[in-house]
Amino acid sequence: LGGNTVSVQLDASDPQSRSLLPTRLAEILGVPVSELRISLLINNAGIYEDGWSKEIYLRHLTTNFEGPAGLVNELRPFLVPEAKIISVSSGYGARSELPHQNIAEQVWSADTTEKLLETGRTIFQSVGPEASSAYVPAYKITKCLLNRWTLLLRQDAELRAKNISVAAVCPGWCSTRMGGASASRTPEQGAASVLAAIRMPAASLPVFSRDGKSVTTW
Repeated sequence: LGGNTVSVQLDASDPQSRSLLPTRLAEILGVPVSELRISLLINNAGIYEDGWSKEIYLRHLTTNFEGPAGLVNELRPFLVPEAKIISVSSGYGARSELPHQNIAEQVWSADTTEKLLETGRTIFQSVGPEASSAYVPAYKITKCLLNRWTLLLRQDAELRAKNISVAAVCPGWCSTRMGGASASRTPEQGAASVLAAIRMPAASLPVFSRDGKSVTTW
């Protein structure tokens, strides 16, 4: 990163770390918190583990879904009109990828963020043994939660009143530490997918996209 870029360490899964972020940003920028302004928020935190246990699921839940939702909640007062909120998701969050269709029904029947957060916390108990034999089930479920939340956030009256755009992007399977060496795409290609959404005019920004093109199978 170049230019006037500065970095601030944040644990997206930790509510206290998220709550302190506005103050820390304001201190670095040398402005009062009340004058903090954000035009672009990219939710990119994520973990990817195989296996199925309550501990594994909660690690994914707090990072992949509750982290972005909590961060937006903390930063929404500082978003300027026509800002963008872009969340990095995954094709693995598609309903067809989940271990059981019942899981998708629970996630997509939640019609408010509050209900979705509650669903995220209770869904582990309702998932049957099929999850233990599925590939990266916790990752898939929490990315499905992220996708549903993206659509709910896009309908948020406060954000709509400020013409704030909300979308999720799939970078594809990239050869990062998470994706592994055998992945079919480079990190640069994954980043380009996110940049395409950032640069796209708000009027034509799809809810879900990959490489600047709308993805409908979510």
